[in-house]
Amino acid sequence: MEDKLDDSVRNFLFYQTSKRLPFIQRAKGIRMWDEAGKEYIDACSGAVICNIGHGNPRIERAIREQAKKAFFVYRTQFENQPAVQLAADLVKFSAPHLDRVFYVSGGSEAVESAIKLSRQYFYNKGEGSRYLFVSRVPSYHGSTLGALALTSYAPLEIPFRAMIQSYPKIPAPYCYRC
Repeated sequence: MEDKLDDSVRNFLFYQTSKRLPFIQRAKGIRMWDEAGKEYIDACSGAVICNIGHGNPRIERAIREQAKKAFFVYRTQFENQPAVQLAADLVKFSAPHLDRVFYVSGGSEAVESAIKLSRQYFYNKGEGSRYLFVSRVPSYHGSTLGALALTSYAPLEIPFRAMIQSYPKIPAPYCYRC
């Protein structure tokens, strides 16, 4: 694939802005370079679960080796060694009462799963009327409908308000002299 793309091809991506974003050609560690060679520090990847840096050779090697064996197995049908071993390691380093691991693919799915887990807990206890969640203003919890219901960022939530549950939101603490 060519490194340079025709502008008409770049218009197929859906963004929340019409502003042309920097087109990153390469990245290493925390640094990224656009097609003109301008360097950026990647200060946003941690928010979208890529906080290990770019081009980490250990990660690249582990992905390559696992891809040769089995790249993905679905948790309701199969198990594999890396998933079981990582779960055991996570439990080992967690508080004693945290003895189970539930994998998800990203932040929005993690928030959705936490919402469902909390709801299931109270439902199973016979407290089915407990279904509200409180979140803060401002906040961002993800882009799925459940996570969006907890988000407090108008440009993201307004188009979907008719589709989502309304939850109470409280202001974040004001930490002027913390």
